[in-house]
Amino acid sequence: MPARSPSFIFDLFPAKDAAERLRIELATVHELDSRVYSEVDTVVLLIEGRLPVWGYASWWRWWSGQTTSKGRWIYACAPTVNAATAARLIVARYTELIAAQPPGTGRR
Repeated sequence: MPARSPSFIFDLFPAKDAAERLRIELATVHELDSRVYSEVDTVVLLIEGRLPVWGYASWWRWWSGQTTSKGRWIYACAPTVNAATAARLIVARYTELIAAQPPGTGRR
């Protein structure tokens, strides 16, 4: 059987590798700690124990903090191929979370 050529972004950028690149970007550039949890082809990064970000194949997803008129959560997303862009968007959401918390409970 011939080797399968990479036809999906998942084949080119496995989720765990993308998660590690994002974790390093968050730690080195933005000084945020995150943990990576992986399961086969899906990963979850827990940013500072407060913001879960999960990825599958080509996209990172996290709750944007907004809901639809019917109460459904609206999710933000960023491409897994660009850790710097994803980190910048995730940090913006994390900053919103911290600002919304009562004094003395946030990290910054």
